[in-house]
Amino acid sequence: MKEYNIGEKIKELRLSLEISQNDLAKQICEPQDLEKIEKGDEYPTLPQLHTLAKRLGIPITYFFETNWNQNVDYVNSVKTLMRNYARDREYKALYEIVKREEQSDLFRDKLNKQFLMWHEGICVYHVDKNKGRSLEMLYDALKITNREMNDFTEDEIQIMHSIGVI
Repeated sequence: MKEYNIGEKIKELRLSLEISQNDLAKQICEPQDLEKIEKGDEYPTLPQLHTLAKRLGIPITYFFETNWNQNVDYVNSVKTLMRNYARDREYKALYEIVKREEQSDLFRDKLNKQFLMWHEGICVYHVDKNKGRSLEMLYDALKITNREMNDFTEDEIQIMHSIGVI
């Protein structure tokens, strides 16, 4: 039988997202039960696993993948978390993630850099209340991948939408 190390993956994601056991366990299970799950002493129920995955911003299938690239999974998890914070208008929490990930080598390529700059521009508007700097950042984010300003990708259209909202 294949060993999936579900608890290990939960702990790894929880720590990378800087979420405490108490916060992650809220309304799912007791913190001491989460500790047992992370140690591999217990397995979560399917409803618990579904809620944990949702709270960690990942698909439930993440726990059962055998050939996965940790860096890609981490970046995708962070992006999902950032989208969730933006959707829920949790701009201060979003801003903290942006600032932390700006230092990461995983967010240095064009698309990931654009994603961070886009969300930082949103935060600058909502948290710092700086409309001019926000718009400047959003336009700069667009120019990272589209200097010609034509044939827009989905993310570029969403950045333009953010500009329109601001």
